[in-house]
Amino acid sequence: MTTPASSKSRHVSHKASLFTESVIREMTREALKHGAVNLSQGFPDFAAPGDIKQVAMKAIADDIKQYAITWGARDFREAIARKTKWYLGLDVDPETELTVTCGSTEGMIAAMMATVDPGEEVVVFEPFYENYAPDAILSDAKPRYVPLRAPDWSFDPDELRAAFNANTKAIIVCNPNNPTGKVFTRAEMEFIAGLCQEFDALDGADRGDARADSDRQLDVQDVFSYRLARRLLHRAAGGNQRDS
Repeated sequence: MTTPASSKSRHVSHKASLFTESVIREMTREALKHGAVNLSQGFPDFAAPGDIKQVAMKAIADDIKQYAITWGARDFREAIARKTKWYLGLDVDPETELTVTCGSTEGMIAAMMATVDPGEEVVVFEPFYENYAPDAILSDAKPRYVPLRAPDWSFDPDELRAAFNANTKAIIVCNPNNPTGKVFTRAEMEFIAGLCQEFDALDGADRGDARADSDRQLDVQDVFSYRLARRLLHRAAGGNQRDS
């Protein structure tokens, strides 16, 4: 997705007028209309794992029907913390540093609303996943777009530095990038990390598949304000936060 253009209607808010049609849904409609192969939207053509279905059916039979607490069921958060320790080597407190959301789309807007104040700026690589610009707009932030250029979808370090200033609150890094599939190199991640540290900016890390680039990544705990972002998101969800 590229930079949204404004549309006008007296019945539509200014914020909503800056949004565009969903590219994914539009491409799906076009594919159906023309009988084309739809590469924009995933449609699983396989059954869900049997053990997951069995557990879900047992939960229904056991009348487990109360909605979870705002930041996620305790046993689920504890399981995520164990996997984070096993997979990333990070010690995560499931009570104060984990929040479960209904997918990454909700997680991103919750993080933006929790950390960005009106008038602050958010750096977004372009092209980008279609929700990033609306997230910034709904947070009353100003998006600053930095292009990724073919064929390797790299960014110009000077352009990225120029996008940062005293008003920069965050940068959104989707890695691997959606929609290009670009995997940022270690040197690129170090450069982004340096700018985050220099300008005291947060990194909104959207990791579609951490396995795709695990051999080239820095330890996010070392280079990004990762724990701070988790605390702020947890607070926004209503968790009882203790500072550590």
